[in-house]
Amino acid sequence: GFCANAQETFTPKKSSSSQIVLDGNLAKGEWSNAIQIPLDIEFNPANNQPARKETIAYVTYTDRYLYIGVYAKDNPSNIRASIRQRDDSNIWNDDVFLVRLDTYADARNNLGLAVNALGSQFDVRQVNALTDEGRYDSSFNVNFESVGSIVEDGYQVEMKIPFAELPFPNGTDQTWHVNMYRRYVENGNEIEVSSQVRDRNNSCVVCQTTDRLVLKGITIDKRFELLPF
Repeated sequence: GFCANAQETFTPKKSSSSQIVLDGNLAKGEWSNAIQIPLDIEFNPANNQPARKETIAYVTYTDRYLYIGVYAKDNPSNIRASIRQRDDSNIWNDDVFLVRLDTYADARNNLGLAVNALGSQFDVRQVNALTDEGRYDSSFNVNFESVGSIVEDGYQVEMKIPFAELPFPNGTDQTWHVNMYRRYVENGNEIEVSSQVRDRNNSCVVCQTTDRLVLKGITIDKRFELLPF
């Protein structure tokens, strides 16, 4: 079995701003500075068993952007994906990858950035709330870029997330909490895998994003919002 309280620390190296071309193709050398995070735990329907299909997330960053690459192995004929408008809730019927970021590392909320196999986007703020009603805020938006492609042995996605779009504590060195999630369908059954164990008896999903992501020397260009009145 897996240790329920294991907390890993990921410290990616920086990449140069020209290194990664966002085309949905994890080209050799492009992601050489990234750390690899395996999504190796199936928590539904199996209860925290080794995942049956391989999924690797790649994480690196520049001064101003967080980059995430995904290689999700599967038979292409099994992959469900449509080009969708942003925040189309039908994306949850597709093959989906989701990164959860707890930028304050305080288990109060997760910023969820989801993409399907073709790069269509859904973003949501997930709150530590008692009811489902108060748990998801899909009006939350992050302007990020994503491109996905179906390849001969699965799909690949590349994401480019501006730090300026995310709320986080002051300081050029950051330690966030992070969790990676993948959903796919096999023989009509929904399969969910994660980079961490998921206690299904604990209704607080946000509290279970506890792996650390360490980012050094980022540039702070905070979001500038004009509030008309």
